[in-house]
Amino acid sequence: MTTPPLLKIHDLRVTYHHGGQTTTAVQGLSCKLMAGQTLALVGASGSGKSSVGLALMRLLPNQTSVGGSVSLDGQDLLSLPEDLMNQARGQRVAMVFQEPMTALNPLHRIHRQLTEAVTIHQRLTPRQALSIAQDAMAQVGLADSAATLRRIMAAYPHQLSGGQRQRVLLAMALANRPSLLILDEPTTALDADSREGLMDLLKTLQQQQKLSLLLISHHLSMVRRLADQVVVMEGGIAVEQGSTADVLDSPRHPYTRALLAADNLPAQAKMPPAPPLLTASNLTVRHRLANRGGLAFWRRRWLTVLQGATLTVESGRTLGLIGASGSGKTSIALALLRLIPSATGQVQFDGQPLLTLRGRALRTVRRQLQMVWQDPFSSLNPRMMVGDLVAEGLTLLSPQPTAAARAEKIAAALTAVDLASDLAGRYPHELSGGQRQRVAIARALILQPKLVILDEPTSALDALTQAQVIGLLKKLQQDHGLSYLLISHDPAVVQALAHRVLRLENGRLQAV
Repeated sequence: MTTPPLLKIHDLRVTYHHGGQTTTAVQGLSCKLMAGQTLALVGASGSGKSSVGLALMRLLPNQTSVGGSVSLDGQDLLSLPEDLMNQARGQRVAMVFQEPMTALNPLHRIHRQLTEAVTIHQRLTPRQALSIAQDAMAQVGLADSAATLRRIMAAYPHQLSGGQRQRVLLAMALANRPSLLILDEPTTALDADSREGLMDLLKTLQQQQKLSLLLISHHLSMVRRLADQVVVMEGGIAVEQGSTADVLDSPRHPYTRALLAADNLPAQAKMPPAPPLLTASNLTVRHRLANRGGLAFWRRRWLTVLQGATLTVESGRTLGLIGASGSGKTSIALALLRLIPSATGQVQFDGQPLLTLRGRALRTVRRQLQMVWQDPFSSLNPRMMVGDLVAEGLTLLSPQPTAAARAEKIAAALTAVDLASDLAGRYPHELSGGQRQRVAIARALILQPKLVILDEPTSALDALTQAQVIGLLKKLQQDHGLSYLLISHDPAVVQALAHRVLRLENGRLQAV
């Protein structure tokens, strides 16, 4: 007797409606997933992968049409009443979202969000819910010591690294022991070692709980290791599907072959040294920790994440900064941007003492120092159109440009990052991950800065789009003489973009 699949998708169609226009994201997808196995959806940014996951969870916007059927254990999720779907969502099927900073509530501490995820589906006392939350944190490697567990549970999302936030989301999804777990780019914020650890964890969980995974990923190495079956999507259509070995080792479709070829990035060409644009010496960053109350309420407790760092960014060159998740890479960027008040040391930018500037002098320098954030979706205001987002920095200019000049600058910035100028009238949620990342780059470039800090600029992108963005960044550097400080946990990306590389370990920088 043939075992029925846990998940069966038949003729799934997803269409978005906006402003009288329609966009078909998924066209007639049919596939199945057996219990205890992993099905991977791969494809370039905008191919419809995430739309499949959101359709399964019934989390698509109201202005969306969904057709076909999605059967989980013989029950069609698309036709369930909302109250029954609320019970299934999180308990029978859970999802780890691609952008953890957006998925986590910035106003609540981690322990509250974890226990809430448990108590919604289970009748538990607060102590029992906390115990389950702590066990889930231990499962995902965030409880290597009691002190670490307490610190993370008491933290707000912005106080954690990207990798830690991603693991918190995974812990929330696992806490109710669902039978199907949807993973939307689960390793984008993780360094290589953490990625390996997560893959080992997922394999162990599958063996222990007979957990089924729907993996949405552009990391083909992860797909090769975890997936039993692969579906390759292009433009919302499944152009190829089959066993992992058949699809990745003997690809038949040209698009699949292109994805595999884009996984190999060419190394950055060697360049002679150039004059320094930014120099930092004895840069130290400390974060103030929350007091624990009692008689010690007046004491200040600090965590040092960077100790005595020295670095130089040369004009027209790229300095790469690598390190494990949570090692303090982003803290360096925030210190250089004057977004961490507790940063100390000496920083010279274009001949000016950056850490001591105030008022108008600081605002003038900041126009020359821009940043492309790791998570473009959370850094772009969802209530603003793309054109307004790109032009937001123009408010720093005096006198203000005319409406015609402003529109011209927006169009030029979008064109510079290979985006159509008509995207100016869209909102961030209407764009693919690759398009959002290009908007973030355009937003940084519109003020014609000298230095751009790139915080994991390609971590959320598939191999094809990643190669395109890296090529774009190289071209912009050549055309405009830009300097980059590149923060990444991906050695291949650093090798492709950086002229010099520093490694951050235990809060200290060292040459590679």
